[in-house]
Amino acid sequence: MQEDKFKKWVREAIESLPVVLRKKLYNVEITVEDSPRGEIHKNKPLPYIILGLYQGVPLNKRGVFHTHFFPDRITIFRQQIEKLCASEEGMRELVIKTTLHEIGHYFGFNERELREMEITRLRGGNK
Repeated sequence: MQEDKFKKWVREAIESLPVVLRKKLYNVEITVEDSPRGEIHKNKPLPYIILGLYQGVPLNKRGVFHTHFFPDRITIFRQQIEKLCASEEGMRELVIKTTLHEIGHYFGFNERELREMEITRLRGGNK
């Protein structure tokens, strides 16, 4: 699958956010890479598949002196997603879901909270 399609789907995910949240995405770089490198897989039980990764200080953990830092980083791993999906539409959905999940970490939500929100969304409810 071409990286350009993944980047397009990442943009779709960002554009799906309410304007008020999009405006708060500041100093964060969102990229697509083939697969996780180096230390990312260390200390993860096998078969652990990392689809995306947020690296930085979540907004809710920043103080008034949190300025002039390198950008936070969200990485979406193309080959990992391709391994799990049988169709292009499935890949698109998983890229969007993964991007929104990692953006959730940027805003300060933990894994449990993000899973609960996803379950609620799938059931058609609002939280």
